[in-house]
Amino acid sequence: MALSGEELTVDGRALTPELHVALLEHAANPPADLTIDLANVELATANPYVWTIDKPSGGELKMTGYLPDGQLRQKIYAVLDSSLDDTTLLAEGAPEDFGRLATLAAKAIGSHIPAKCSIIKWVETEIVAKDLFNKNNILQLFSNEEIQPERLGLKLAQLPPPIQSPYRFLVKKNQRRRPCF
Repeated sequence: MALSGEELTVDGRALTPELHVALLEHAANPPADLTIDLANVELATANPYVWTIDKPSGGELKMTGYLPDGQLRQKIYAVLDSSLDDTTLLAEGAPEDFGRLATLAAKAIGSHIPAKCSIIKWVETEIVAKDLFNKNNILQLFSNEEIQPERLGLKLAQLPPPIQSPYRFLVKKNQRRRPCF
């Protein structure tokens, strides 16, 4: 940190993502006649690096954890094309292919409800498809990205058989006078 006239220059690495946010807030509202330069402040490293996007049944879309930059946040917003409760913080330490995986998760969440995806150095994905058609769409989404669902830990709900109403069955007697279903 250096003070030159009415300019305070801060450099180094933030200790935590929360402290980085606090530093940005102070820089946005400096004391009168003081300018704060944060151009050389690096993001904190999050460990563990956790990111989750969740849309519970009947609930509001939520995004929590860490993102590597604001550009990815905007890309996720664009993919979702809806409002969400976003409490993510910027931090370094994202796993390999994080941006691609987070965008893919947002695509899956955006089209299948309820759903949740967490990335924690590896990916855990749980998506509940409402029918076989949506299950196949999810699998197609992953294959288009050349990511194998097994690599992501994709779990697809076992769907119950469709409800038949009215439920009917037929019983006839065969030549031996035994019932046949």
